[in-house]
This record gives sequence, C-alpha cells and structure tokens, in this order.
Amino acid sequence: GIWLVLVTAIFALRRFTFRRLAFLKRLHLASMIVSFLLVGVHLRAQPSVTQMLALVDGLVHGLRGALFLSEPMLFVLWIFIAVTSLVFGRGVFCGWVCPYGVMSELAHKVGKALGLKERELPDRIHRRLRYLRYGVLFVLVPLFLYSPELGERAAEVEPFKSTFLVPFWGREWFYAGWWLLLFGASVVSWRPFCRYLCPMGAGLALFNSFRLAGPKRRSYCSHCKICQRGCEPKAIENDGRIDARECLSCMECEATYHEEAVCPPLVGIERLLAKRDRTDKDDEKLAQLRKERE
Repeated sequence: GIWLVLVTAIFALRRFTFRRLAFLKRLHLASMIVSFLLVGVHLRAQPSVTQMLALVDGLVHGLRGALFLSEPMLFVLWIFIAVTSLVFGRGVFCGWVCPYGVMSELAHKVGKALGLKERELPDRIHRRLRYLRYGVLFVLVPLFLYSPELGERAAEVEPFKSTFLVPFWGREWFYAGWWLLLFGASVVSWRPFCRYLCPMGAGLALFNSFRLAGPKRRSYCSHCKICQRGCEPKAIENDGRIDARECLSCMECEATYHEEAVCPPLVGIERLLAKRDRTDKDDEKLAQLRKERE
C-alpha cells in the first residue's frame, strides 16, 4: 500500500517530478525495478485478465465478494488500478507498476545496453497489429462465460503465471517455449506483448479512452514531431494528439514540455530574450512564441 501511494504521489506532484527529463527517467527506472522485485518477485501479485473475466462472469451470474477478497494483494492493486486509471490513465499501472510489463521494458533496456540491434515493425503493420489484443480479449470473454476452467487455460496467453507463480522451466514445453519467445522478443523490441497481445491491457484501454489528467500539451504540439519520435509506445498521432489507449504514461513528453533546451517554443523564446539588439520583427516572433507556449 505504501508503495502504491508513493507511485500515486509521483503523478500527483507532477509539477515537480516531471519537470526534468533526466530526473524523470531515473524515477521511472527506479519505479520499474522496485515494482518488479517487490510486487512481482516478492509478493507475486501480478494482476491478470482472469480477474477481469471473473468480474464479467460475476456481473452475468452474480458477484461473489469472497472470490475477490481471496487474494488481498490483488484486491488492493485493482483498487489502485481503478483510481489511477480514471484520473491519470491506465499507463500509471501498465507503465510503472505492472510486474511483467516493467520486466519486459527492463529486458529491452538490457538489450540496448548490450548493443543488440533493435527490431521494430513498420508503422503500417504496427498500427494494425495493436488491435490484436482486443481480439484476444473478445475471444477470452465468451470462453470464460462458457467454461471458467477453459477460459483460465486460454488466458495463459498471458505469461504471468510462468513468470511469477511457477518457474517457466518447470512447466510444459509449450508454456516454457511461449515464455522464452516473448522474453526474447522483449530484449530486441519494446514491450511486444504489452503492445500487441495483452488482453488485460486491452480491457483497461477500452475503459480508458479518456482521462482527467493526461500529459500536458500546447498548441505548438500539433505540428512538432520531437515527442512523437521519442514515444516508444507510439501513442502520439501526427496531429500531436495523444491516444490514451496506447499511452503508457512514461511522461517524457511532459518533461520535454518543460525543457527549455528541447521544446521549440521555449528554445525560441530563450534565444530571442538573449538577443541584444531585438528588432520589431523579433518582438512579434517573441509574442507569437509566447502565445504558442500557452
């Protein structure tokens, strides 16, 4: 509970925590390491689509409170997910807390540090393939309603059990092979399971098309590509709009928003203010940039 409050505080105090890109990256990395070791390895509290399916089944066949209270750690995590997703978006959990998700991202960072060549799908394929996770979810729902046992077996498309509950090397060959395939892909590609296959992420995204407090944007963002080029989940559209369903709340675009040495309107303002002999044309440009900064 203390850890989840601290993560929430990072977003609640965004005025201070997201002002410098270098500091934000260190903060995000620390959060991922703690979440993986504490929430995943130590507590083995990995939320799963099976809890979402159990809720759907409960709405159809009647809720059983004892079922949801049988795993207290998961119950607390789902309260956290519900609250933070409503306010800041699903990315607070998916990007900062989800044990498997952060493990996948940490594996990718190790791969980059080792100098492995990064593999990315062409944008036209990526944009189509990201809808696959919704297809996985829509297959699991009727399966679970028909037979919870069959639905739970099919839900092992999520490699969570093989990661935190039962070591993958002690399971059947197809579970072990699936885990190794996804992990290997994570080393050379940024969160492939999260982006294309995760049914839990799809379920959260369906209810997270909007959020009360997304990353800060300004009018200039509609034609600036700096943040879009650096957005690893590719959540920033060509018009500068951020797709809340794809955003994993790394908040690097908001840090760039404050960076006077990176964000073009702020760079332009600083250069004009430092100019000794400003002309009327410079003043007009300065006024325009200040307007675009708002």
